[in-house]
Amino acid sequence: MIEMQNWFDRRRLFLIAVEIFLLHSLLFAAAVLWGGTLVPVNADGHLVHTFFNPFTRGLHNWDAGWYLKIVRHGYTRLSIVFFPLFPLLIDGAGRLLHMAALPAGLLVANLSFLAALYLFLLLMAQEGVPEETARRAALFLALFPTSFFFSAVYTESLFLALSLAAFLCARRGQWLAACLLAGLTALTRNPGILLLPALGWEYLSQRRERGERWNHQVLYLGLIPAFLATFLLYQQVRFGDPLAFVHTDAVPAWSRLLTVPGWPIVLGIKALVPFQFVYWWTNKFDDLVFTLFALGLLVWGFRSLRRAEWLYAALSFLLPLCSYLRVEPLTSMPRYIIVLFPLFLVLAEKVKKPGPQLFLMVLFPAFFFLLTVLYINAYWVA
Repeated sequence: MIEMQNWFDRRRLFLIAVEIFLLHSLLFAAAVLWGGTLVPVNADGHLVHTFFNPFTRGLHNWDAGWYLKIVRHGYTRLSIVFFPLFPLLIDGAGRLLHMAALPAGLLVANLSFLAALYLFLLLMAQEGVPEETARRAALFLALFPTSFFFSAVYTESLFLALSLAAFLCARRGQWLAACLLAGLTALTRNPGILLLPALGWEYLSQRRERGERWNHQVLYLGLIPAFLATFLLYQQVRFGDPLAFVHTDAVPAWSRLLTVPGWPIVLGIKALVPFQFVYWWTNKFDDLVFTLFALGLLVWGFRSLRRAEWLYAALSFLLPLCSYLRVEPLTSMPRYIIVLFPLFLVLAEKVKKPGPQLFLMVLFPAFFFLLTVLYINAYWVA
């Protein structure tokens, strides 16, 4: 009887995930179709962007273009900064389904996001979060202004799905599966290695809660850096440098400079002086607003979040703040924070009154739509 009830619960959560995914997808599709037909393209856009018909224009701009180049032509010294699992899955899906790289990439990204929403709800249920709060957190995640990246050819959706699956398995005590999933996360984006301290903390917490000693399962944590080591080995063989992705990150094409953790926030504030009402100034302003918004949620959720999840969110937030671009110190922060799922749980738990909820449910989709239109027309967003 209990197993049957669990099946119905999982089925209900899956239907909620599908409902939220469809809402997200409809908003994304409307922005792509409207923006691709009625809004002029940014002829000054740079890096990687290509244009086809209005219905697919811009879906492979910026980083998406790099992943598609990797799928088609393999790694170069310049593209090695992008981790391998996502392009491998795109290539595999394309070969299996006889699809071109772009539709295969969109398929992988969107199925990953649907899976991420379902896993997010399952994790919340595992932790005893009320269904209404979990649904609200998933809605905030799906409609957040930069969440359109979940449906583009970017790693965010895959990374989020794998990290949620790793945490869910860890909460259930399935440590081998958790660490294998965490290892795959580390092959998707470099912050994936931060699951090692987070899951290590979770393991110790569970043993302490049960009054048990360590056992052999702690050794599974070694799988996480082992997965990353395979990518380092590939770089050694391919380029003669196991840290090519780190060293390439500092070349003029990317121009990232190491700094004291958090210093880019100070630089981001300084970059807004003097005031200039032009696109690049507003872009820097957006970077700062999103960064401070995430920082506020981190502080706000310190006492309410499970410690391992808070640690993961805090370390993942801090990592990109250990380097910066001179021209835009907080670049991409609005995108980086969307995979920090604990922040959306904090938002859902703290924003309980109908008025503030309605405000966010109007504000988030409005900016989601606007930023999607800008992105597909080759304007830099995040």
